[in-house]
Amino acid sequence: MIVRVAENVRSTHNQDGGIVLDVLHGQMFRLNFVGSRILELLKQGCTPPEIAEQLARQFGVDRATAEADVREFIGTLEKHHLLTHANSFVPRHRSHSPLLADGDCEVGANAGIARFWLDRSSLPF
Repeated sequence: MIVRVAENVRSTHNQDGGIVLDVLHGQMFRLNFVGSRILELLKQGCTPPEIAEQLARQFGVDRATAEADVREFIGTLEKHHLLTHANSFVPRHRSHSPLLADGDCEVGANAGIARFWLDRSSLPF
């Protein structure tokens, strides 16, 4: 099963994290850097296991910890209707970084494994 960011979601990302807007439900969410990177990787077409593998390799944590964090974050995004599921093939938008092996998903530098932070605010529409 493929996990995708829902069509009603808009996001912006910077070195401190990200802001996610659910235009359908009028909700805004703030992410820390790790949560922001996970969302970016989902948008690139990476699967949850690929994301966990990249986080484990990049930040030197065990695979089980990375998998648990990715699973929990995806569960939180699903709870707020920010993700959809598909059973069909979706082409990936790959980075052209020479540091990535074929099949790797990109994870940002200067991050550490930390609990993502999802803070919700209602927008007055």
